[in-house]
Amino acid sequence: MSGGSLVAAPSAVSVNPALSFNGSALAAALNYTVPDNAVMFEIKKVIDGVEIGDCSQYPQDKMWLLPMMSSFTVHSVQSLPDKNNLLKVVLEMRGSLGSMLRDERFPEQERTETVTSFFKRAKAIAESTAQKTAAIAKCIHATLRLEERKLHHPQHLMRAKYLEQFAETKRQSQAKQQIESGVCRWSVCTQEQQSMPDGTIKAAIWENLHVKYSIPVEVCFLKRTRVLQQFQISETVSVDFIGCIVDYGKGPQAIKRLVGKVVVHPFQAL
Repeated sequence: MSGGSLVAAPSAVSVNPALSFNGSALAAALNYTVPDNAVMFEIKKVIDGVEIGDCSQYPQDKMWLLPMMSSFTVHSVQSLPDKNNLLKVVLEMRGSLGSMLRDERFPEQERTETVTSFFKRAKAIAESTAQKTAAIAKCIHATLRLEERKLHHPQHLMRAKYLEQFAETKRQSQAKQQIESGVCRWSVCTQEQQSMPDGTIKAAIWENLHVKYSIPVEVCFLKRTRVLQQFQISETVSVDFIGCIVDYGKGPQAIKRLVGKVVVHPFQAL
């Protein structure tokens, strides 16, 4: 990233943008309710940063990796009354061992030796990882081809059908438990966002999808793969997870999946 500032929230603070800072300069953007004991860190004068959001297990997180051994100076500490007395700490990035911004506290000779040693080690690990990845990929491909050939045998075909039926029953049970217990729910957009004549924007209206449709949709959600994203549940009910659209007799409508109060599908990057 170019010069700018990052906002860090180690206590899962909801800010815009919010970046959670770990000791190795790892930051993650979270979109959760601000807890009472939260501390928000804002890092200014950031020169380098790599976004690695795909590594996060949370759908609305963004991960940032700052240069190795980044150093910071505390600029200010203040309490925000308008945000439930949230404590905000502002830091300024002074430099690191691996970025364009050089910190005078790191001697140039030690800096060069450390960076050279680090990159040599990282290159060796990358080459080793590439070889292991290629070998694992070949093993996976060979295993899949073997399983496909086994299906020509009646005994293996019967076992495959049993496993598929077992998996379907498990998905049905899991979906029913999650929906009926309120762990997760599906919401459907009954009215799209509208721009009013006076220039204001009327928010979209979302309503909970009826349990009658939520359970089958949840089953399809658990069954989906990177290839299989569209399902025809019945003659009148279909769901498309690519566009996050459901049609249960009232025309295509947008849907979203919530766990608690957090939207986990579709993916929404901050």
